[in-house]
Amino acid sequence: MRCRTVLPALLLLVAVLPATPLAAQPPAAGRPAAAPARPVQVTEEKRGLFAKAKVTPAAATATALATVPGSHMTKGELEEEDGKLIYSFDLKVTGRRGIKEVHVDALTGQVIKTEHEDDAPATKAPTATKVPPATKAPARR
Repeated sequence: MRCRTVLPALLLLVAVLPATPLAAQPPAAGRPAAAPARPVQVTEEKRGLFAKAKVTPAAATATALATVPGSHMTKGELEEEDGKLIYSFDLKVTGRRGIKEVHVDALTGQVIKTEHEDDAPATKAPTATKVPPATKAPARR
């Protein structure tokens, strides 16, 4: 009687094991486990901009990611810039410094601009301050 219940359970287990997702398997020897990617929400600079956009956030995100192969989004925002409604994405490419900023037109879906921004802190030249010339003290006699 016990064999009749155990055997079907084993068969079910064997059938289900190959269908487990690859992410659930341990990383290969010598490789660190990658952190699971969390989707980044596209935000709007001010209320009501999503209603004005003809291109969906998902479509604009796909366009931006296709523009910079091998990248992932770190930030996405719908904003008005220079009178245009645009999606602005910060994309990071693993192994490269800085980020690529990609602007996608929210009405047409066309890429307007791509720009590389270095993530190194901006070094500011020291501000020159004028020092009044030293006044000579009268000579002592």
